[in-house]
This record gives sequence, C-alpha cells and structure tokens, in this order.
Amino acid sequence: MNLKPIVLMCMSLMGCAEKAFEEDTGTHLRWHVLRKVEKIASNSSKSFVRTSGLALTKDESILVLATSTRTSVALLDPETLKLKDEIYTGDGAGQIASVNDGNHLVTWAIAGRVRKKNGWFPDVSRATDVFILDGYTGQMLHKVKVGENVGMIQDLHDGTILVTAVHGARISRVHLETGKIVDQVSTRSKGFSPGYIATRPDNQIGVVTGGIYRGVGGSKGHARGTEVLVMDPMAPSERSRFEMVDGLKHPRSALFHPDGRHILIAERKRDMIVALDWVSMRTIDEKHVEHRPELLGMLPGGAHAYLSYDGAKRISRIHLATGTIDSAILPGTPRAWGSSRPVLSTDDRYLYVPIGDKDGIAVIELEDFALVDFIETPKDVRSLAMNRRGDVLFATLGDGNYVARIE
Repeated sequence: MNLKPIVLMCMSLMGCAEKAFEEDTGTHLRWHVLRKVEKIASNSSKSFVRTSGLALTKDESILVLATSTRTSVALLDPETLKLKDEIYTGDGAGQIASVNDGNHLVTWAIAGRVRKKNGWFPDVSRATDVFILDGYTGQMLHKVKVGENVGMIQDLHDGTILVTAVHGARISRVHLETGKIVDQVSTRSKGFSPGYIATRPDNQIGVVTGGIYRGVGGSKGHARGTEVLVMDPMAPSERSRFEMVDGLKHPRSALFHPDGRHILIAERKRDMIVALDWVSMRTIDEKHVEHRPELLGMLPGGAHAYLSYDGAKRISRIHLATGTIDSAILPGTPRAWGSSRPVLSTDDRYLYVPIGDKDGIAVIELEDFALVDFIETPKDVRSLAMNRRGDVLFATLGDGNYVARIE
C-alpha cells in the first residue's frame, strides 16, 4: 500500500488546523482550560438571596470577590486566587460593578442575611447600603445608606451612579468621590418598588421598572407593573413622572433602542418583549418570546440585543431593525439576574453565559448566534469577569465560596 498520499493528506490537514489556530488566536479563549479553582472561606451566615460577583481593579492587580457568604469583600491574587486582604462590609454584599471608567468599584447586597428564628424560619435583615471601593486598591472609601434591598446601580459616567432601593422605594444619585447622596426621589406614595434602570447613552432620559415580585423577609411582595417611572437621570427628584403603560403586567429589565426614542421592556408575566415609545408613552409593538424573559443587553455594533430568561434553556438575539428573534439552545438554564449577566469577549465575537443548573459556562458565537463550546466547572457558575486582553476568564462557583481561573 502506498502511504504517501495518506501521509501528505494528514500533513495537509495538520497544516490547515495550525493555520486556523494561528488565525483564530485573537482574544477568544480557544481551549478553555480550567487552570485553577480555589476555595474562599465564608465568614457569615447565608443571605436570603445567594449571589456573588467578581471584578478586577483598574490595573488588574487584584481580583475583588463580593459574595453573600461573607461579611467582607475578598481581595484575591488574580494569578493564584489566594486571599490577599479582606475589606469588612458587615453585610453579605453579593453584587459588584466597576464604574466611573474603572476608578471605583461598587458592591452591594440585594437582600440581607438570614438569621434563624424559632429554630429554622429565616428572619431576613434588610440590606440598606452600597459600598464604594477604590478602583485601584479595592480599599473601602464610603458606605452609603440608600434604602432597603438595593436592586440595581446605573453608572452615569460622570462620577455619579443611580441606585434603586426596592423595598426602600427610593432612587438615589450618589457621588462616588464623596459618597454623598446628591439627589433622591421616593416612590413610596405610588406603592412603586423601583428595580431595573435603563438610561439613554446621553443621560437625558431614563426609565425605571417595578422591581418586586416575591416576598422578602415576610413582606407580601407582588408584581406591580402597570406603571413605569420616566425621569431625568441627572435630576430625578426634579424631573420624574409615572406613566401608565397598557398591557404591562410585570416588566423586568429595559433597554433603550439606538434611535433614542424607543424602549424595549422584558414583560415577564405575559412572555413578551414590549416596544415602548417614551414620547407618547404607548406600546407600539409586542413580540412573544420564551417564558419569563428577564435580562436585556446590547450586543456589539448596536444592531442586536440579547435576551436571557428566568427558567428557559436558551438565550435569544433580537434584531433591532426588524424585530426578528433567533435563539441559541443552551445545555442548561442560565442565571438570569444579579451579577450573573453574560460576558462578552474583548474581540466582540463570543458571549459567555453562566449556567445555573449544569456546572459550566456556555460559549455563544455571535456571528451565527450558536453554541460552540461548553466549559465544564466543578460547581455551578454564579458570575463571570474577564481581563482586558480577553485571555483569562474568572468565575465564582457554588455560593461564591469558590473562584475559578479559565484560560
């Protein structure tokens, strides 16, 4: 038998594979190697809502872990994942965000810690604070009391953030350098629990949707979605108004269309994406989607948005010009809220989705919007963070008491 053609074919295939690898090195985590998993000791009782989040400092010398299993923020070495320092917060702050061009980190808890009552019944303390950290060192700068059970923060990119307090029924504008509340509006008289915030990129208009849909700490929580709050993000106490929107039953996250006039709202109760004209405050379109839509986010280029769900094994892409929706089927159910948002690769080619009921991370290729890989992890994934080069992905696992480094 003449093996030469076979050998040449194999060599040719190897050459093609090597060429493809060379062309595709970029910033995509091509091989997705789980390099290290480190256990981070907890130091508090559990939170009513178990969450965790990760963020790198601006110079990427410190990996900051906020988890509901700790009453302090953990500062980790990004290479070894070993604990370097702890910053006491007094509450299980399980959310974290890099804001103000990375000069500050903000961490908070969406619910307080659980205390035993009558042997087993959870008595939930109210989380009322946001903690502002230095974006380079991770050290505490300010502790700001904004109201019970923080829902979300929104970076206004001018040195201030907007903060919603779901049960506190307040929206606060907080100055990051001073830690002062520079403006605040109460929604209590309307019985409105502010949750998700969306602001237009020019910060001239913002919309807040109702945030409560279940009882926390014994309260009788329920969806309240017939109104949205339209406001000036820079001066919410001076210029804000409630608007009735026909058809809304339980709105969750919102997203401004690039045209600046229209707002997409994930309508959880009716399984809809609602397109709202904020000038006339009327619904101009509705699109049925998979059950319980939750999170909306913009994809690179501004032509598409993504949509994740609370309980569906898929993630969807919305074509903003046509309204058409296509979906990628996932190996499990993604986490749909908190710090569990998908993370984009730095080359804008891939979307990394933390899976809640199957231990791992789904990798979605954006051009075809299809699942191309699944990174298996020892425990379920809570949140993700990526370095600027895009060659390292960090993940919190379990209840946030494990951190993984993936390359």
